[in-house]
Amino acid sequence: GFALGSKDFDSNKCYSESENGGDHCYPLGNYSSGNYFCYMKCKGKGCKQTCSTGVEFCKMDLECEGRDCYQNCDANECNLNCSGKNCKQKCQGKGTVCEMDLECDGEDCEQFCEAKECNLNCSGKNCKSQKCEGKGNVCEMDLECDGQDCEQTCEAKKLCNLTCSGRRCKTQSCTEKVQECITHFNANDCTQMCDGHSITSDSYTSNIVTSIGASTIRVFATKISTGNGTEAHSKYNNSLNT
Repeated sequence: GFALGSKDFDSNKCYSESENGGDHCYPLGNYSSGNYFCYMKCKGKGCKQTCSTGVEFCKMDLECEGRDCYQNCDANECNLNCSGKNCKQKCQGKGTVCEMDLECDGEDCEQFCEAKECNLNCSGKNCKSQKCEGKGNVCEMDLECDGQDCEQTCEAKKLCNLTCSGRRCKTQSCTEKVQECITHFNANDCTQMCDGHSITSDSYTSNIVTSIGASTIRVFATKISTGNGTEAHSKYNNSLNT
């Protein structure tokens, strides 16, 4: 079973701490059938959760009450949840799946994923950046940008699906010659870059769509209620049909 301090627990694989002594820090591990699992919960200031390599599945829950809080997972499958101030999430194991949920109520919050499939969600005042650099098949990102400039970067091969809401969305970028690129945003000025074969861009204000080698580009611009004019620009080198 899962029990802290049991013979199956390896503190080198699942490590959790907080500045106030870890009033709610529980790293749990189980080793069976050659698979190691990490389950961690932490509440307090300066919480740090680490799941090292050699782990099949890692689940982290963190309530950050102050200072910088970190979640770092190198497992094959990562599931990270953080709420509070100054959350930073990283999944660097180059595994199969990376899922992140972040409620950002403080300063800069960041999500970084290197898995083959990335699913990142950030809500709150100061979500700053979402990056998926695993060069996998699917990348899906949801970001609420109400503070400073926000950016989304995706390196998926098949599907790049980026959604950014708020007025400070600055950049949405899909690279690695993804097959399909879908972007949604609501911002005053957002630059979208996609190296995809098929591009769909849905905006509510002005935007610039840039692509290299796209065969299909669809851009939708909607006039917002404030009466400001909208414009959508698309430019590409249609090298696929030449």
